[in-house]
Amino acid sequence: MKNLLNLTLIFTMLLMSSCSSDDSDSTQEPTAISYKIDFTTELSDADSNFEISVITTNDNGGYSYDVNSYSNVDAYSVITGSHTSVSNNIMGVKFDFISGGNFLSNNGMTVTRTDTNETLGSYLESTESLAAPGGSLQYSTLTIWFDANDNSFSTDFE
Repeated sequence: MKNLLNLTLIFTMLLMSSCSSDDSDSTQEPTAISYKIDFTTELSDADSNFEISVITTNDNGGYSYDVNSYSNVDAYSVITGSHTSVSNNIMGVKFDFISGGNFLSNNGMTVTRTDTNETLGSYLESTESLAAPGGSLQYSTLTIWFDANDNSFSTDFE
């Protein structure tokens, strides 16, 4: 019986020592990284109203929008902008042509990781232009999405 008690005590001590951990040695990967998102578009003529939104995601998978509104911009202008934000893996730029008789073309975005200054990718949509809803062109909204997991782009037209 004494040997059984000693074995039980030794087994319990081994079990307890293997369960202890020292969290000071563990490292956690960051869930969100800071990115610089640049966008560009070209306006065909002056009479127009449109918005360009930079979209980022948070830890809960929710979206945040930084909306830039434009009205009666000079004809044939190239509009550029930049937004730096912490985001999880998915981010995008939404080009939304609201009203006017003209169109947006050559809509693009570039994503740069700010901690390394590494450009992760660039995308330019030059085949489809955007015009006001109900106008002469098929689409009024374009969202360019970037997935930082595999450095890939995708597009959604509406």
